[in-house]
Amino acid sequence: LSPMGNPARLRVSLNADYFRRIDAVEFTLKADDGQAPWLLKDADVVIVGVSRTGKTPLSVVLSQTMGWKVGNVPLVLEVKAP
Repeated sequence: LSPMGNPARLRVSLNADYFRRIDAVEFTLKADDGQAPWLLKDADVVIVGVSRTGKTPLSVVLSQTMGWKVGNVPLVLEVKAP
């Protein structure tokens, strides 16, 4: 048996775009669900919506695929929005 391909081709390229997306994911997880309102000024996108509507999964997908720093803020009746 001989190898069918070059396994190195399947590896992720560790270039500037890769590290930009990793930074975006880290930012997004820190700014998730309004946990760090002081970070919102540094976000590329801020998603605002009522609780339990899928803001977190959308935020993570945008940060992983587009490299955007995403914050999300839930709207709750008893809590003032930042």
